[in-house]
Amino acid sequence: MELQPKESASMYQAWNKPKLKHQAPHILNLIDRFNQVSHWVQSAIVSERKKETRAKVLKRFVKIAWECYTMNSFNVIQEIIAALNSASIGRLKVISK
Repeated sequence: MELQPKESASMYQAWNKPKLKHQAPHILNLIDRFNQVSHWVQSAIVSERKKETRAKVLKRFVKIAWECYTMNSFNVIQEIIAALNSASIGRLKVISK
């Protein structure tokens, strides 16, 4: 007897289809959480007026990402990296130097 993979919401990307979103609530929650953390990191950096303070906040998030790496918390690392790669952070002068 051959085992067949069970069909799931992720196979058909139910979270992308309005009629099927109810089939993938956990994936939607994960996506929402990812976006919330990423936007929080961006706003924490952008809200600082002085370059030196921005640089300190940025350095702090890099340290947090490293700690997450040591704990194998790769989703948080991706959230921070997504924030640091965003257009709003890329336009800052403290990042470009």
